[in-house]
Amino acid sequence: MISVLIVTIIVQQIDGNFVYPNVIGRTLKIHPLTIIVILMVAGNIAGLMGMILGVPLYAVVKVIVENIYHIWLLQSERRDESQAKPPSET
Repeated sequence: MISVLIVTIIVQQIDGNFVYPNVIGRTLKIHPLTIIVILMVAGNIAGLMGMILGVPLYAVVKVIVENIYHIWLLQSERRDESQAKPPSET
C-alpha cells in the first residue's frame, strides 16, 4: 500500500513538473519555465481556479498581443514605404 502511494506521488510530480510544462509549452510555444511561473503565480492569486485558468488565459493574451504587434509592424512598413516613394511627376 505504501509503495503504491510513493509511486503515485513520484509519477504525479514528474508529470506535473516536467512533462506537462514541456508538452503544453511546445504546443503553445511557451517556455516550460514560463508555464511553471504562471502556475505558481496564478495559484497564489486565485488558488486552484487560477492554476486551471492561468495557462489558457496567458496563451490567449499572448496571441492577442502578437497579432496586435504584427498589425502594427505591417502598418509601420506601409507608412515607411509611402514616405520613401518620390512624388510622381505629371
